[in-house]
Amino acid sequence: MANFEPAVVNLKIEQGATFDRTVTIRYIANHAPYDLSGYTSGALDIMQNWWSQTIKYSLTTANGRMTLGGAAGTIRLLIASTATDPLPTTLGQNVGVYVLRLTSATAIDPFMRGKIFISPWDPD
Repeated sequence: MANFEPAVVNLKIEQGATFDRTVTIRYIANHAPYDLSGYTSGALDIMQNWWSQTIKYSLTTANGRMTLGGAAGTIRLLIASTATDPLPTTLGQNVGVYVLRLTSATAIDPFMRGKIFISPWDPD
């Protein structure tokens, strides 16, 4: 198990646009990338609120919406535009919460958590 608190990062998703973000997990002390090579899978689960037990949408390594970057410490998150369009209806609102966990052979570690804001997409 990793010895740290998950980072609190709020995410903005534009409704109807592709959401494609790559985050780099880094050590606080020296800002070096945190080696994710020991992690075999991951999930970013979106819920209505922190008390909800129901996952409304999930990005995982299994469904191809999350890619782990190994020694580079990167995590790519991808939601197609066709999936971001109905997110407010899926959540029942324009704000949700998420937690991102990675799984190794010995533990499931939370790396990030925060709010998700869904705003109308303006292509201009």
